[in-house]
Amino acid sequence: QLCKQRRQPARQGFDQASALGNAQKTQPEGEGAKQQQHHLDRELGHGKQGLDHGGKDLCVAASEPLHQRAYNLALLVKGIAFQFNVIEYGKSCVGRSVAELAHILTTTYPQLGSTDDFIRDRERIYEALIRDPDNLQPMPGLLQLLSATAKLGLKLGVASSSSRAQVQTILTGMVDNDGDPLATHFATIVTGSDVQHKKPAPDIYVKACQQLGLAPEQCVAVEDSKTGIESARAAGIFTIAIPNRFTAHQDLSSANLVLNRLDEVLTMLG
Repeated sequence: QLCKQRRQPARQGFDQASALGNAQKTQPEGEGAKQQQHHLDRELGHGKQGLDHGGKDLCVAASEPLHQRAYNLALLVKGIAFQFNVIEYGKSCVGRSVAELAHILTTTYPQLGSTDDFIRDRERIYEALIRDPDNLQPMPGLLQLLSATAKLGLKLGVASSSSRAQVQTILTGMVDNDGDPLATHFATIVTGSDVQHKKPAPDIYVKACQQLGLAPEQCVAVEDSKTGIESARAAGIFTIAIPNRFTAHQDLSSANLVLNRLDEVLTMLG
């Protein structure tokens, strides 16, 4: 969700040990557990590619592993033994809204409580995780790209479906090679809190272009998921896909270009 001008071309962490220690042993066994797993598999649609509901990942930070951890910990604290592995999470969850996934999980595991309760628990855990700077890792090549674009005087923006509070926490918690918060590199930050329709709708990118004072055709969007690519392309922006381990299985063919790392974008700036 890194949107950039196109050249014409006190730490608070989540105590996982405590969560595990306090987990109630309510996981059903035998046929009941098998039935719940079957229901979950059916609802998540295991094996389906490219789910198209409300993306949430920042392309500047490796936040998807933290979303995965937040879901798994929210399940553990309620005594649910099921845990999403990387492949399962990537295929079933990336691109799905928190509300949709929470509804599926609470329907499968009633002991999680209401959908709203589970969302609140998951968000609390995720926000605790991103408040710890040790959990925030830049995407490969990000810092090199930020340094190069700063020297070239290009405008940068962030376009993310995450909440403004979460995006700000990540961008202020991560620092560049000079120790400055990443937030200082971006002329505008547009989030899911600022628009009516999140990705894959184009609203976030349309608003980011407006705030940058640029036409869509003057911009390049860098995205890591099918949902984000569809949003940027719908806004009329040249889009580069840089898949990660959670989105490598998705169909990213609607992007104008597919690269492996953020610093490979530098070849377009030369």
